[in-house]
Amino acid sequence: MNRAHIFMALLGLAFACPSIARADAIVVTKAMTASTIAEIFIDQGMIRVELEIGVGDLNGFRSIMPDELYERLGHDPVRLAERIPRFFAEDWVIRVDGGDPLVGRIMRLEPGHRIKRDEGTGPAAHRRRGCLCDFGEGVLSFACEYGTGRRRQ
Repeated sequence: MNRAHIFMALLGLAFACPSIARADAIVVTKAMTASTIAEIFIDQGMIRVELEIGVGDLNGFRSIMPDELYERLGHDPVRLAERIPRFFAEDWVIRVDGGDPLVGRIMRLEPGHRIKRDEGTGPAAHRRRGCLCDFGEGVLSFACEYGTGRRRQ
């Protein structure tokens, strides 16, 4: 039996016995088509932010650009080490319960490729081992962490 026959049999079963067929809504947002994608992970004691910064948004994240790219975008030379505190204090501020801005630290800042995501649900799409076609457009891959000072009880 080929896949089409199996699919038709399952579809017929679902219509014949609707009590055993359960559906789940899939909301299509197309957020994964944005130039920059952020994933934020919140745990007690830590917040992790991962960004895929697209070429169209590089200037908006100029405070964390490597020095060479920062200058190539037309900015006066200011070392990355001097720009990072401004990024966490002014550009990408995270507060807990309206308190003072959390102090972040950069965990990753490197050129990368956009992670291909499922267009319906957003998670990373299945990758075939060793297939170069799995890589998307070039992005600046960035990850940072913030300690919240809160621990599990």
